[in-house]
Amino acid sequence: MATAYRFGKKPEDVEVRFRRDLGLLEITMIGLGPTVGTTIFLLVGPGLAMVGPALLLVFVLNFVVTCSRRWRTSSSAPRSRRPAAGTCG
Repeated sequence: MATAYRFGKKPEDVEVRFRRDLGLLEITMIGLGPTVGTTIFLLVGPGLAMVGPALLLVFVLNFVVTCSRRWRTSSSAPRSRRPAAGTCG
């Protein structure tokens, strides 16, 4: 409302239009985001009951494994697409 007054228009005179163009990526993120978020929040309670304060260690370990796997995969992908000359692979 303050923005409309700043430009000399009343809030009633401002027309708001929304575009209707959700792509596959946006629709997928809308579906996956709440699913993953809900799963994380629902599993923290039972996980905390099972392992106690070590749950933080589990999350850190999961982060390290995921990042190392990601770095290993991303660095090996370009090499596998263009093998060096004279190699069999």
